[in-house]
Amino acid sequence: MVARRDNVYTVFAGGDDLFLIGEYREIVDLVKEIREEFYSFALNKTTISMGLVMFKPTTPITFVSKMADEAEKRAKIERDSIDIFGVS
Repeated sequence: MVARRDNVYTVFAGGDDLFLIGEYREIVDLVKEIREEFYSFALNKTTISMGLVMFKPTTPITFVSKMADEAEKRAKIERDSIDIFGVS
């Protein structure tokens, strides 16, 4: 079970997409937990790709969303990877 995170907020959750905003260390830890739980649930028979981006608190959410979408697309090229800092 994924632990509660007090500084992580769900912006969008629908279909196979999840958009979270939170403190860097909490997000990185949460991503690890989500992957482990996903693989356990899916019995390692499917893949998961994630895009992580860092931004200043004053960055418009629409820009953050576009950055995260681009990071996710890069992660999907490698399949089953995490793109962070532009590296998958």
